[in-house]
This record gives sequence, structure tokens and C-alpha cells, in this order.
Amino acid sequence: MQARIYEFAVGVESSTQPDAGTPTLANDIVTKSYADAISGAWTVLDSHASPYAVVAGTSIPFTAGTFRTKRYIQGSGGAVTLTANPRIQAGTIDGQEIMLVGCSDTNTVSIDTGNGTQKNGVDVMLNGSVTVYNWDHGRSLWLEISRNNI
Repeated sequence: MQARIYEFAVGVESSTQPDAGTPTLANDIVTKSYADAISGAWTVLDSHASPYAVVAGTSIPFTAGTFRTKRYIQGSGGAVTLTANPRIQAGTIDGQEIMLVGCSDTNTVSIDTGNGTQKNGVDVMLNGSVTVYNWDHGRSLWLEISRNNI
């Protein structure tokens, strides 16, 4: 029978600990309390009764200090095809999510792949439509991960 012997150098950790503030780089180390605070709940912006009015040439805002953002949207003054570059403001941490919820059958928002999004074709956001994106920091893209096709 053979045995292996392992030696571990142990001692008091002397490196500086990160503070609980918002990380500035995609690979920053954060404290567990910071990660717990941002990773679970959705930060809800706007409402179904008062959605964000999307303008064709303006990006849909994303709240950088959050991990999961839910936005209620509709076209500004009628149906809008989103042409902004980027279509959704960039995330800051790999894996961030944004959920877009359509709020109008008249003031729809059409979002196609490109300009910072990678999707399965054009998505016309009607009342009750929901599309969820995940931020791929390495490629600087919002990747469509689900949609309900309403």
C-alpha cells in the first residue's frame, strides 16, 4: 500500500479584502454580502401602468449596479423598431440579466439581433410579451435566453 503526504503552508491571510462597493471590472472579487445583495431579487423599473417609452435611436437603459433588472416598455408614440447602438445599454458584470416586458398592443417595440444583442430573429414586444437577456461580458452582448412569443 502506498501513501502520499501533503504539506500545506497555512497562516493568517494578509491580502486586502475587497469592499462591498460595486465592482469596476468584470473579474473583480466581491464580498459574499455584496453578491447576496445583488444576485437574488429583480430590480423592477417602471410599471405596466407607466412603462419606459422606447425611442428608436435611444438605447434601453440598464441599471449597472444591479444584477437582475426588470423593465416595462412600450414604443414612444406608436410602434417603434429599435435601431440604437447598442439596443440595450451594456452590462458591467458577466451574467447580469434584464427582463423586458411589453405593455402595449399599439405602441409595440421591435428588437432584432445586432447592435449589442444576439437573438433568435426579430422580437415584437406586445402587451404581455416577455424577453429575458443575459450579459456576455466577454463578447459585450446581451444574449436572448427566453421569450414567450405573445
